[in-house]
Amino acid sequence: MSIQDTVDEMAPLRPENRHGTDPLMVLNGIRQEFPSSRGRTVHALDGVTLTVERGETLGIVGESGCGKSTLARAALLLRRPTSGEVFFDGKDALSMRGGALRSHRKRAQMVFQDPNDSLDPRYRVQRSVAEPLRAAGVSRADAAERAMAALAQVGVPEDAAWRHPHEFSGGQRQRIAIARAIATEPELVVLDEPTSALDVSIQAQILNLLLELQERQQLTYMFISHNLAVIRHLSHRVAVMYLGRIVEVGPAADVLANPLHPYTTALISAVPEPEATKRERIVLTGDLPSPASRPTGCAFASRCWLATEQCRTEAPPLTTTAMSEPGSGHLVACHRPAEAQEALASGLQLTA
Repeated sequence: MSIQDTVDEMAPLRPENRHGTDPLMVLNGIRQEFPSSRGRTVHALDGVTLTVERGETLGIVGESGCGKSTLARAALLLRRPTSGEVFFDGKDALSMRGGALRSHRKRAQMVFQDPNDSLDPRYRVQRSVAEPLRAAGVSRADAAERAMAALAQVGVPEDAAWRHPHEFSGGQRQRIAIARAIATEPELVVLDEPTSALDVSIQAQILNLLLELQERQQLTYMFISHNLAVIRHLSHRVAVMYLGRIVEVGPAADVLANPLHPYTTALISAVPEPEATKRERIVLTGDLPSPASRPTGCAFASRCWLATEQCRTEAPPLTTTAMSEPGSGHLVACHRPAEAQEALASGLQLTA
C-alpha cells in the first residue's frame, strides 16, 4: 500500500477551506543567519513573508535544506530570527518577554519530526504531556488532569500514562507528542514532518487524527512536508520554499494543478504516478547555490531550464501575475511563469 492509497481514504475528513482575511500569524521579512566555521554567514532564511489564516492548514514544501524547519522554529520563537517581524493575533510576538511570552507559548505549539528526540526518555508519558502546562503556570494537579484528557483525545489508553516512551511504537510515540502539543489548548500547531519517520499505514492514521483534532478544536496548522500527496489532501494553501525563500504560494488546488514556478513544476513531476500512463520527469541539473554565497538574481537560475540573463542578474519579486486566477492569492517569484505552465501542458500534470 502506498501513501497515495492511504491518503485517498482520508478524503471525507478533509476540512473545508477557511481561507479568509483574518490572519492568526503574520511573518514579515524573516531572515535567519548563522555564522559558519569559515567565517562566512549562512543565510538560512532570506526575507520570508507569509500569513497563516485562522483555522486553515498552510502546507510548506521544498527539498531538504530549503529552510522549512528553520522557518518553523523562527515562527514559534524557538530560535529568534536575525531580523523581521512576527505578529500573532495582531500582537508583536518578538517583543514579548517573561509572562507575556509564556502566555504566548500556550497558544502556539509544535510537533517535531521524530518523537524519539522530542520526548524525554527519563519521563513517564503523563509527565511529558504535563510539562508544557507546568511551564505555563498550571498547578500540578490540574496539569496531570489535562494531560490525561489530552492523551485520551489522541487515542492513547489511560494505563500508558505511567510508561516510558521507549515502550511504545513510533506511531504511538507521535500520538503522545501530539497530545503534549494540544494539552495547552493552542490555536496554532506547527507540524514539522510529523509522519515522515512512520510506516505508511501509520502515517494515514496520524493524518486522520490531525484532521479530526482540527475540526474538534478549531486548530490552525502550519504543516511542513516533502510529500506532495499529503500536502494536497491536508492543506488549504501551499507555500513552496527554495533556498530560504518563498518562490510560490497560493491555494493548494491551484498551486498543485497550475504551478507557475519551474521549481514547483519539477517537484510535481517527481511525484509517482499511480496511473498506467507515463509522464516525463524533470531532472534538475546544475549546481545548488550555497546559502553562504547567494546569487544576485533568482536562486533557482543555476538549475532552471528556462533561465535567461534577467533571471541570473535580477531577483524576481513574489507577486501576482497574469497567469494567476484573479483574487486567488496565488503569488510567484518568477520572471517566466507562462513557460512553467507550458511545461505542464506537455503532460506534467498532477492528477486530482
